Amino acid sequence: MEKSVSAGVLIVGILLLLCFTGCAMKEAKPPEEPVAVDYNIRFVDMDKNGDGVMTVEEFRAYFPNGDELIFGEADMNANGVVEHTEWHIYKKISGFTEKEGHGERP
Repeated sequence: MEKSVSAGVLIVGILLLLCFTGCAMKEAKPPEEPVAVDYNIRFVDMDKNGDGVMTVEEFRAYFPNGDELIFGEADMNANGVVEHTEWHIYKKISGFTEKEGHGERP
Protein backbone atom coordinates (compact mmCIF):
# COMPACT_ATOMS: atom_id res chain seq x y z
CA MET A 1 0.00 0.00 0.00
CA GLU A 2 2.80 2.38 0.90
CA LYS A 3 4.50 1.80 -2.47
CA SER A 4 1.32 2.56 -4.41
CA VAL A 5 0.79 5.79 -2.43
CA SER A 6 4.42 6.84 -3.08
CA ALA A 7 4.01 6.03 -6.77
CA GLY A 8 0.76 8.00 -6.87
CA VAL A 9 2.38 11.00 -5.19
CA LEU A 10 5.31 10.76 -7.62
CA ILE A 11 2.96 10.69 -10.62
CA VAL A 12 0.96 13.66 -9.32
CA GLY A 13 4.22 15.54 -8.70
CA ILE A 14 5.44 14.86 -12.23
CA LEU A 15 2.10 15.94 -13.70
CA LEU A 16 2.16 19.16 -11.70
CA LEU A 17 5.72 19.83 -12.80
CA LEU A 18 4.78 19.28 -16.43
CA CYS A 19 1.73 21.53 -16.05
CA PHE A 20 3.76 24.38 -14.52
CA THR A 21 6.45 24.02 -17.17
CA GLY A 22 3.82 24.11 -19.90
CA CYS A 23 2.13 27.14 -18.36
CA ALA A 24 5.43 28.98 -18.09
CA MET A 25 6.20 28.20 -21.72
CA LYS A 26 2.85 29.61 -22.83
CA GLU A 27 3.52 32.88 -20.99
CA ALA A 28 6.98 33.33 -22.45
CA LYS A 29 7.00 35.99 -25.14
CA PRO A 30 9.40 36.05 -28.05
CA PRO A 31 12.02 38.80 -27.89
CA GLU A 32 10.85 42.06 -29.39
CA GLU A 33 12.28 43.12 -32.70
CA PRO A 34 14.49 46.18 -32.40
CA VAL A 35 12.83 49.34 -33.62
CA ALA A 36 14.44 50.57 -36.82
CA VAL A 37 15.58 54.16 -36.38
CA ASP A 38 16.23 56.44 -39.35
CA TYR A 39 19.24 58.56 -38.46
CA ASN A 40 19.25 60.26 -41.88
CA ILE A 41 17.75 63.42 -40.41
CA ARG A 42 18.57 67.04 -41.11
CA PHE A 43 20.59 68.61 -38.33
CA VAL A 44 18.33 71.66 -38.09
CA ASP A 45 15.37 69.38 -37.31
CA MET A 46 17.17 68.00 -34.24
CA ASP A 47 18.76 71.25 -32.99
CA LYS A 48 15.54 72.47 -31.40
CA ASN A 49 16.96 75.57 -29.75
CA GLY A 50 18.96 76.62 -32.83
CA ASP A 51 22.27 77.01 -31.03
CA GLY A 52 24.23 75.08 -33.67
CA VAL A 53 24.88 72.00 -31.58
CA MET A 54 22.83 68.92 -30.71
CA THR A 55 22.91 67.90 -27.06
CA VAL A 56 22.30 64.35 -25.88
CA GLU A 57 18.93 65.58 -24.57
CA GLU A 58 17.96 66.83 -28.04
CA PHE A 59 19.14 63.50 -29.48
CA ARG A 60 17.00 61.56 -26.99
CA ALA A 61 13.98 63.78 -27.66
CA TYR A 62 14.27 63.32 -31.43
CA PHE A 63 15.19 59.62 -31.28
CA PRO A 64 13.32 58.15 -28.27
CA ASN A 65 14.19 54.63 -29.51
CA GLY A 66 17.64 55.65 -30.70
CA ASP A 67 20.97 54.20 -29.67
CA GLU A 68 23.06 56.72 -27.75
CA LEU A 69 26.18 55.07 -29.17
CA ILE A 70 25.23 56.84 -32.41
CA PHE A 71 25.41 60.16 -30.59
CA GLY A 72 28.85 59.21 -29.29
CA GLU A 73 30.04 58.22 -32.77
CA ALA A 74 28.79 61.49 -34.22
CA ASP A 75 30.46 63.52 -31.43
CA MET A 76 33.82 63.11 -33.12
CA ASN A 77 35.71 65.62 -30.97
CA ALA A 78 34.17 64.15 -27.78
CA ASN A 79 33.08 67.51 -26.38
CA GLY A 80 29.63 66.24 -25.33
CA VAL A 81 27.64 67.83 -28.17
CA VAL A 82 27.31 67.09 -31.88
CA GLU A 83 28.06 70.03 -34.11
CA HIS A 84 26.47 70.54 -37.50
CA THR A 85 29.60 69.51 -39.43
CA GLU A 86 30.08 66.44 -37.22
CA TRP A 87 26.55 65.26 -37.99
CA HIS A 88 27.14 65.64 -41.73
CA ILE A 89 30.44 63.76 -41.50
CA TYR A 90 28.77 61.01 -39.47
CA LYS A 91 25.97 60.69 -42.04
CA LYS A 92 28.46 60.60 -44.92
CA ILE A 93 30.65 57.88 -43.41
CA SER A 94 27.47 55.93 -42.51
CA GLY A 95 26.34 56.00 -46.14
CA PHE A 96 23.38 58.36 -45.78
CA THR A 97 22.47 60.74 -48.57
CA GLU A 98 21.57 64.38 -47.99
CA LYS A 99 17.85 65.06 -47.64
CA GLU A 100 16.00 67.98 -49.24
CA GLY A 101 16.15 71.33 -47.51
CA HIS A 102 19.76 71.01 -46.34
CA GLY A 103 20.51 73.52 -43.63
CA GLU A 104 17.24 75.41 -43.80
CA ARG A 105 15.30 76.06 -40.65
CA PRO A 106 11.52 75.73 -41.15
